[in-house]
Amino acid sequence: MKLFKSTCILAALVGLSVPAFVNADPPSASKDVGSYKIEAVPGPEESPLEAGGMCWMPDGRMMICTRRGDVWSLKDGKWKRFATGLHEALGIISDGKNGVFVTQRPEMTHLLDTKGTGEADVFETFTDKWGFSGNYHEFAFGIVRDKEGNLCGTLNLAHAPDQLGGVFMGTGPKTPYRGWVYKVTPKGEFIPYACGLRSPNGIGIDPEGEIFFTDNQGEFEAADMLHHVKKDAFYGHPSSLIFTKDWNNRDPKSVTIAELDKRRERPVVIFPYGVMGQSISAPVWDTTGGKFGPFAGQTFVGDVQIPIVMRVTMEKIDGELQGACYPFLRNPGLQGTNRLLFAPDGSLYVGCTDRGWVGGAYGLQHITFTGQVPMEIEKMSLTDKGFDVSFTKPVEATVGADPKSYDLYHYHYEYHRDYGSKDFDRTPVTISKIELSADRKHANLILPEIRRERIYVLNLKGMKDDEGHAMTNPTAYYTLNRFKNGTKATTLPVE
Repeated sequence: MKLFKSTCILAALVGLSVPAFVNADPPSASKDVGSYKIEAVPGPEESPLEAGGMCWMPDGRMMICTRRGDVWSLKDGKWKRFATGLHEALGIISDGKNGVFVTQRPEMTHLLDTKGTGEADVFETFTDKWGFSGNYHEFAFGIVRDKEGNLCGTLNLAHAPDQLGGVFMGTGPKTPYRGWVYKVTPKGEFIPYACGLRSPNGIGIDPEGEIFFTDNQGEFEAADMLHHVKKDAFYGHPSSLIFTKDWNNRDPKSVTIAELDKRRERPVVIFPYGVMGQSISAPVWDTTGGKFGPFAGQTFVGDVQIPIVMRVTMEKIDGELQGACYPFLRNPGLQGTNRLLFAPDGSLYVGCTDRGWVGGAYGLQHITFTGQVPMEIEKMSLTDKGFDVSFTKPVEATVGADPKSYDLYHYHYEYHRDYGSKDFDRTPVTISKIELSADRKHANLILPEIRRERIYVLNLKGMKDDEGHAMTNPTAYYTLNRFKNGTKATTLPVE
C-alpha cells in the first residue's frame, strides 16, 4: 500500500501495550433473549477486531476502524483490509464515494481508493489542527457530519496531574483544543466549537441534525453524562477554557466552583455510575421505523466496562432538552461495547474493544428484533404534576393501578473538583395518586412536589402484562433540570 501524503505515517498503536493475538471468534452471546437475538459475527482471521468507529458505504459495505490501526470492510460475510498503519483510529465516516474519513490520535485522515481495488492507496491529512503530545490519554473521537456538511468530533484531555485544570486530567498551551468539540468544514477549515469536555468517548447526531456527546465520570464529572452540543458552550471541566478568547491567561485551577457552575451547561441525561455503565460510549438513534422493536426514535448508548446497552428518551422542557435513561440489554456478549451502528434492515451491530480500565472483549455482535414485543417501560416523561410512565404493552390492571407497584426516590450529585460524586440527599417520594389510562399503557404519577436538579429513580415492582410476562428492565432514571411551564414545584438549592 502506497502512502502519498500524511503528517502521520506511524506504526499502529506505537507505545501501547498490545497482548499477543490468538486467532479466535468474538465471545459468544446468548442465542435468544426473548425479544432480541444476539449473535457473534466471526471477525477477520488476521487481527482481532477492536472497533473504534463504524459506518456504511454507498455500496453496502460496513467499514470498521480499529484501535490497532486498521480499517476493515465487511460485505456478504467477507472481510477485506482497507487500510493499516493508523494510530488508534476511533472514528470513521464515508466520504460518499469509495473513501472514508478516519479520526486517529493526531489527525483526521482522508483515505481514498482511487483504483477501485477495495484498498486505500492515498492517505491525505484532512486536518491536524489539534494538539498531540503523546500522552496515552489523548484520544480523538468521532466522526459525524452535520447539516452543513462539516465533520465533527471530540478531543480527550491528557492524564497528567501537572496539566492545567483538573486534579487528574487536563491540557496546556502546547496541546490546543484538548477537551473541545470541533468541526471541520468540507474545505478543511478547523473550527473549535464548544469546550469543557473531559473524556468524551462518543459523538452522535440525531435525525434533526442536532449534535450530542457522552462524557465519562471523573473530576468535574459526577457520573457519565449525555450532553447536547451548542456553539461556544462550556460543559464543566475548566482545563480547555484556556483556549477561549476571553480567558486572559488565567489558571483554570484558580476559578471557583461557583463561577464554573454558573457558566456550565447541564447534562441532558445523567447515567448513574456503576448501575448504568462505567465507561460510556457513543450514542446512536433508532431510525428504523419500528424494525428494531417498540423504541423507534430513541437513543441507544453502550458501555466499555459493563456488558450493557442502554436506552435514552429526551424531551424539550422550558426550551432545553432533558430526559431519562433505561437498561435495554445486558448480555456477556456486549462486554466492551464501544460503537453501535444500525443496519438498513433494522438490526443493530455492536463493535467491542478489549482495552479500557477493565478489560472488555473484542469483536462484533449482531442484535436483531425477533418480533416479540417486550414488556418494558417505553419512556418516562415529566408532567406539570409529576411523571407519565408509558409501557410497551398494556399492564395487568390490578398491578398497574396499585401505588405499591411504584417505588420512587430522588437524589442529586455534587459538581466539584473531586473524582465523581456520591449520591446526596436520597429521598423517598410519596406518590399521591396513580392514574392508569384506559388502554393501560400509561400511568400518570401525581406527586405532592417536584424538585429540580435531581435524579428521579423509578422502580416498578411486580409489573407484568396480561399474559403474565414480567418486565425485564423495571427501572428508569430521569434527570430533572427544569420544570414544565405552570408547574407548582418545590425548588431546593444544591449546596
